[in-house]
Amino acid sequence: MSQISTKGPSKSNEESILSYTRKWVNLVNRGGLTTVGDDVYLAFQALEIAVKEFLGRSIPSQKKDKQQVIEYISNDEDVQFFWSCVTGTISEEGAQELLKAIVNLWITIRGFARAAAYMEAYKISKDKVTGKSKSLRKELKRAEVAKDE
Repeated sequence: MSQISTKGPSKSNEESILSYTRKWVNLVNRGGLTTVGDDVYLAFQALEIAVKEFLGRSIPSQKKDKQQVIEYISNDEDVQFFWSCVTGTISEEGAQELLKAIVNLWITIRGFARAAAYMEAYKISKDKVTGKSKSLRKELKRAEVAKDE
C-alpha cells in the first residue's frame, strides 16, 4: 500500500486501493461487520501512517508522553485533510475533539500491540541468549541424586 500525501494519491491508485478494500471486506463479512465509507477508510489509513511514522522514528526504550503523541498525530497534515473530508458539516471545534478522542483510542490500541511485540521479541532474544533452563526443582533433584551416587 502506498503512502498518502496531502496531495492525495493518484485517482487510479486511490480507486484500486479502495476497490480492493471493498472486495476484501465483502469477502470476509459474514453479516455482522460494520463497514465504513471511503472517506473514513482514508482518514484511518492516514492516521495509521502518521502513528507508524511517529513511532518508527523514535527509540523503543524512550518514554513517550501520550498527549504529545496525540497532538502530533492530530496536527498531521494528511490526517487533517482526510478528517475534514469525513466531518464536512460538523463544527470545527467538535470535529477536532472527536478526532482527538479517536486518536487517543487508536494510540492506546497501537501502544498495547507495540508493547506486546517488544515483549515477544525480548522473550525470544532472551531464550536465544540464555537458552532454556531447567526448573529449580528438577535441578535440585538431579543434584541430590548425583550426590547420593
